[in-house]
Amino acid sequence: MSADRKTFLSADIFFNMDLNSLENNKIPTSQYTGRGLAIASLVLGIMGFILFCTGILPLILGAAGTILGVASIIVANKNRAQLGLHIVGTVVSAICLIIGIFITKFIKQNIVNPFEESVIEFKNMSDSMSKMLDSLEKINNDTTFLPTNFDYDVNQDTIIDDMGEAPK
Repeated sequence: MSADRKTFLSADIFFNMDLNSLENNKIPTSQYTGRGLAIASLVLGIMGFILFCTGILPLILGAAGTILGVASIIVANKNRAQLGLHIVGTVVSAICLIIGIFITKFIKQNIVNPFEESVIEFKNMSDSMSKMLDSLEKINNDTTFLPTNFDYDVNQDTIIDDMGEAPK
């Protein structure tokens, strides 16, 4: 068959085709199914599990993964795609979010609150020590509290009784 004959046949087929047959034989175009969002949700959930001991990070990763998972489910439902990976990503991220909430609460109760209480106690103790030092400074400068039968020797920092001897 010659090249002209092939062109003529393909053109003839094209022009003689019915539009209904084109719609029935239409090749489906790829639609966005949200699979990338589902994978991102799953990865964020798994990363939250791996980094669970870091405190608030699983909470953040779980929240972001859950949001992406729900968005992927919405997109998949709209385009009638399979929901397996979408649901798995959302569930894993939601579990990570719940674990993140418990870890954050545990850290706050067992680490942050006792630390804050210790800081408050230290400040109170520091204020008390400061008041005590101020009182001692006043006592040190005021020698009127000494009994009349004692003399204070400034040079030797000792108390000398009337006999001229330091107490033992």
